[in-house]
Amino acid sequence: MAYSPEFNQKYKSLNLRTDEYFSEYDIGQLYYPTGLGTDPDLQHYVAFFINVRGKSKFDTEKDQRSKTAITPSGANLKSEDISVKTQIAAGGAAAAVAAGVYGIVEGRAKKAGRAAAKITAATGAAIAALAAGQSIAGNLLQPDKSYRIKDVITLHVENSPATKYGINYQNPDLGTLTGFLAGGGASAETVETFEFAKQAAAIAAINIAALPASVGGTKISDLIGVSARVKTNPFTETLFESVDFRSFQFNYRFLPNDPSETNRIQEIIKKFKEHMHPTLSDSTLFYIYPSEFEIVYYYKGKENSFVHKISRCALTDMGVTYGGDQFSTFDDGAPTEYNLTLTFRELELLDRRRIREGF
Repeated sequence: MAYSPEFNQKYKSLNLRTDEYFSEYDIGQLYYPTGLGTDPDLQHYVAFFINVRGKSKFDTEKDQRSKTAITPSGANLKSEDISVKTQIAAGGAAAAVAAGVYGIVEGRAKKAGRAAAKITAATGAAIAALAAGQSIAGNLLQPDKSYRIKDVITLHVENSPATKYGINYQNPDLGTLTGFLAGGGASAETVETFEFAKQAAAIAAINIAALPASVGGTKISDLIGVSARVKTNPFTETLFESVDFRSFQFNYRFLPNDPSETNRIQEIIKKFKEHMHPTLSDSTLFYIYPSEFEIVYYYKGKENSFVHKISRCALTDMGVTYGGDQFSTFDDGAPTEYNLTLTFRELELLDRRRIREGF
């Protein structure tokens, strides 16, 4: 299959972008489809900004913007602070190892000399490991920052923007006595009376009866319930527990019209794959965190304030299908269709303040 010979002349002219327009709205070279942001029918688009780790092997001098995008929590720690914290942790580990060795030696041998030798050896090994680790890690133990790079992936809004908010609650049973007291069952008057003492004693007796003990296979509490026709109130409450991280999914179908569009699509897919994965340190002992993404919806060159904002995200899942349902390619082997699915997870837990800001 050959590329379409009628490559739209209007799109050709629209593709002659000026630095003044596109630098302002951050539409760079990684965009799809042709005419995005200039064609009247392609005024809704979403920009994927990329923040790389300072410790990654990214070519920062060539591709990094001048400003620092984010400074993560803990970045205000100085290198000596981290070194001290590391040594304290390692010291604790050494002591634990030494204690373990001492216990083994004490159990198997009576000679204090052997125990002392084992302890000294374990401590020395731990200190040596700490020194070697600090030497190998080098700058990796120092605070890191993230930097916004010049590459911006800008795609049309193919699916309706959607988000989901989740709050988690627990429903614990407070217990009969605790719930009775906390729920106001014990008023100021009853607490001082003999009647309250009798109620508390009855509750305690029923709670004891609720234990697994049984008579003839029947729980004592069930026997009390059958005879007295009463059941203790478990006093179940609803307690706030946590906030869910939001997830966002984007689905795209790319249908290239010419080789230049094919090249852009290939580069877009490559960028997403590259920045969702971590970097391996030179020593291969550490993974450096993957890049983060900041996602912004635009309409006619301005951020769309009618759509929810999205905080910093990690790309957690990505799927690519080449060539459509029945695999087909152009004459040069390039697929005639690409299907891309992206799942991002927000790295910030929202609170009421962030909700008021539009998230």
